Amino acid sequence: MMTELIKRTSLYVMVVILLIFTGYPFLYMVSTSLKSMNEFFVNPFQVIPESFTFQNL
Repeated sequence: MMTELIKRTSLYVMVVILLIFTGYPFLYMVSTSLKSMNEFFVNPFQVIPESFTFQNL
């Protein structure tokens, strides 16, 4: 019973880590495409843009 819990927990932890490593670059790419050039160069690591711009799409 306890080994099954440890296996399941370790699997969930590994899946969450994998999702973070694959999900954040995708989120950053989409977020950057919705920013203006000035907003990107002022704060490039801000994930949610202050104003959405569809000119880059």
